[in-house]
Order: sequence, then C-alpha cells, then structure tokens
Amino acid sequence: MGFGYLFIGYLLSFVIYITAQGIHIGGLMLLLGYGVMFYALSVLCRYQKAFLWAKWLLAPLALTAVYSQLASFGDLFLWKLPFVTATVHIAFDWATFLLLVCFNFALLYGIRMLATDVELPHIATKAVRNMLFVALYALLYVVAKLPFVSETAAQYLTLATILCDIVWIVCNLLLIISCAKNICPAGDEDQPAKPYRIGWLNRIGEAYSRNRQKAIDDTTKEAEEYLRRRKEKRESKQNRKKKK
Repeated sequence: MGFGYLFIGYLLSFVIYITAQGIHIGGLMLLLGYGVMFYALSVLCRYQKAFLWAKWLLAPLALTAVYSQLASFGDLFLWKLPFVTATVHIAFDWATFLLLVCFNFALLYGIRMLATDVELPHIATKAVRNMLFVALYALLYVVAKLPFVSETAAQYLTLATILCDIVWIVCNLLLIISCAKNICPAGDEDQPAKPYRIGWLNRIGEAYSRNRQKAIDDTTKEAEEYLRRRKEKRESKQNRKKKK
C-alpha cells in the first residue's frame, strides 16, 4: 500500500539525514527522503484522501532542503552566497520547524483516518499518541526560543526538546511498521504478507511481530493466572464457611 516506501523515506529524512548532514549532504538526503515519501503518499491517497495534506506539504519542505544544501555547500567550499544571511537563516529555521510539525501532524492524521476506516483502533490510538509527542516537541521548541527564558532554563528545555524529538521519530517509525503489517487493500485480508525487497525491513517487521505477539501472550498468561488465583481464593473462602 505504500507504507514500506513511507518507512524508507521517513528513515532517510529524519534519521540518516543526521549522519549525512555531518558530511555536508544533508539537503540531498532530505530531497531523496521527501521524494520517496511523496511517492508513498501518492499511493496511500488512493485509499484515504486525508494523506493529501502530508503529500503536498512535502513541496515546500523540498525547497527548504534545497536551501539547506546550498548553505551547506557554501560552508564547505567557502562560497559567499548573497541570500545566506543571519536573518534569512533564522527565518529558514522557523519555516522548517513549522513545516515539519505540520507535516507530521498531517501524516499522523492520515494514518489515524485510514486505521479508523479499516477498524484498527489500536493503530488509530497510537497515531493520536504520537500527535501528542509532536505537540510537546513543538511546545518545548518554542518556549526554549523565547527571549525572556534564562540561558540555564533554555539549555534544559533544549535537552528535553531533543529527547522528545527522538521519542516521536522512533514512535512514528514503529507506527509505520505496524501499519505495513496490519493494513492491506480490500480483498487481501487473507493473503500472506508480501516480503519487502529490502531484507532488513523484513527482519524489522518480523522482530516487531514477535515482540508484539510475545507481549500479547504474556498479558494473556498474567490474566489467566490472576483469574486462577482469584478462583482458588474464592473457593477456599467458601470451603472455610462450609466447615464453620
């Protein structure tokens, strides 16, 4: 349905981008990731129109990626680019922040709507949970930038922002994997899951499925054990009353 490509694009744009930025090709990695996600969202729009918001937000994000790459090349080759000024850079940072927050909200909204359509409430709930993480990240980011916040407080807020950023990126990646494993086109419900062309994606999916099944089995065993002990306790109490 497109979730496999969405996972790859999201991974390129939000995880591998960090390493690529260190070798001055972060903008190129973003463009690649956005392109892959644009294709994935184009496929997903056939099943749920709510993904259109996320799809078209990738267009302005691609422009910010181009600016980022030009600025990075300017630093690397000591180019004096006339449009890379302190004021422009601040405006670019805020524009990128707003677009990324809006994109993630739109993406999670699309996932929630699709999960609701196919009656998978646990995925819809996780999408809402991830929205809360993104909202918390946005709040911390804005508060840390306020002029009246002390330098010490800003440092702690920046650290909290980074941690929150990591949490929602990981949660979104896991959510996309869950969608890939549990959501399929109508008529394919009874078909076995198709393996991805990339082996490590299959291994991630298999590990996720094993861990999820183990959690379900452990919860079931704990519930059965609790009911068994409760039944024994009730029977023991009844026996003591009979003896009296």
